[in-house]
Amino acid sequence: MKGLKTKPEHQEKMQETALNLLSDLGFSKKEDSLPPKKLCSHSIVIIEDDVVSAKIVEKFLDNLGYDTMTFHHPVKALNEIKLDEVCLMFIDLKLPEMNGLEFIEKIRETGTQIPTVVITGYTKKDIVKKALQMKIQSILTKPTDLKRVGTLAETYAERAKRDST
Repeated sequence: MKGLKTKPEHQEKMQETALNLLSDLGFSKKEDSLPPKKLCSHSIVIIEDDVVSAKIVEKFLDNLGYDTMTFHHPVKALNEIKLDEVCLMFIDLKLPEMNGLEFIEKIRETGTQIPTVVITGYTKKDIVKKALQMKIQSILTKPTDLKRVGTLAETYAERAKRDST
């Protein structure tokens, strides 16, 4: 979905369609339903400028029982994320203000090594090579494989739980 330009009036319809798709896959879209059991004391951060793509990953992880924080602008994320409360980050490469690799560099400059997964529609070899040199945990291509998202969330939430005890 990245790179797809949508008019603001169409974004709401796209979001509704995405939520309906999640509902068809067995995930509740009711805001008043009971939240699932929290699986980790840390949050999973999603940084994705495409509202629909972000909502799909966010809703999927929320329904699995994870706390998520979603940002559409990396500068806002840098200002609001409490690094010691994050167990995993999913980040798009192409973002406004700075790209995903620049964002990761800023986080790493703090001395924090938050496990990071890049989600991208851009698979140019030089970009993938640079991301791997930064020791990210995985690269997922769009459209995003939600089963893989769930597996990665489980792996790093368990690791954070182990490390905090």
